Amino acid sequence: MRVWAWILAIAFGIVLTGCASPPKPISTTEVPAWAGRLSIKIDATDTAPEQQTSAGFTLSGNPEVGQLDLFTPLGGKAAQLTWGAGFATLTDGKMGRSFPDLSMALQSITNADIPASNLFNWLQGKQDKAREAAMGWEADLTRLTEGRLVAVRLRPLPRIELRVVLEQ
Repeated sequence: MRVWAWILAIAFGIVLTGCASPPKPISTTEVPAWAGRLSIKIDATDTAPEQQTSAGFTLSGNPEVGQLDLFTPLGGKAAQLTWGAGFATLTDGKMGRSFPDLSMALQSITNADIPASNLFNWLQGKQDKAREAAMGWEADLTRLTEGRLVAVRLRPLPRIELRVVLEQ
């Protein structure tokens, strides 16, 4: 009887060991990621009416490589933008378009010239006011701890306002 108890104990130990999974390695470099809602307002000009758009989004990566997913108000995926060294691909579920870089793809999606590198810096709470001013942009990061970011392009016209509300 004692032999059977030992055999069962060993078999039970083997089964438990087989079910255990090895620990996952800890990543030394986390990929930055954000989610929330964004809105873009482009003021009217003599030749174009005011434009305003908003979408839910998830964004991961950096200006060199990453992915941006845009969602409709009902939560369906409206578009996906992926980019890397020397390319950006925009897909809307039906067709894909290629661009030489992230900035041109962003302009195609938003109709606004949004500086991609600045956007990533702003989301991380970093700011280079001299560089932003040279590009005509002003960003207000004072409410970033609350998940709110506002950036405005004052020049060249038309004025563009970007608002981001991050999920907390």
